[in-house]
Amino acid sequence: MNPVVLIVDDEPNILDVFASMLEKLDFEVFKANSAIEAMKLMANRKFDLFIIDLSMPEMNGLELAVHIREKQEYAPVIMTAGVNLADAGIDINKYGIDDFLMKPFTFDEISRKITKVTQLDLVV
Repeated sequence: MNPVVLIVDDEPNILDVFASMLEKLDFEVFKANSAIEAMKLMANRKFDLFIIDLSMPEMNGLELAVHIREKQEYAPVIMTAGVNLADAGIDINKYGIDDFLMKPFTFDEISRKITKVTQLDLVV
């Protein structure tokens, strides 16, 4: 059974790029274009990994990360952003985020981050 990932980003092209990358790594991919849509998907299934964007309308990625931790305490969360979170003064540990990926990113960068937080042996 393939691991299941939920990608959350309000930019459709980012969702498509991530989905394509993760399908190549044998993930079953679900996409949400908002935190609200992500929470609806989470109501009906469990995920093995979350990749969420920081900046989204209605609810940002930090708020979504807190919600994820309430619902799925052990599923890894990777946050993406166009800025360095440490430089922005954001402590990812405070929100239960396992790692951070700065946009733009490469296929190798995302596969390394996923391997790090999931301990899966990904074939790249």
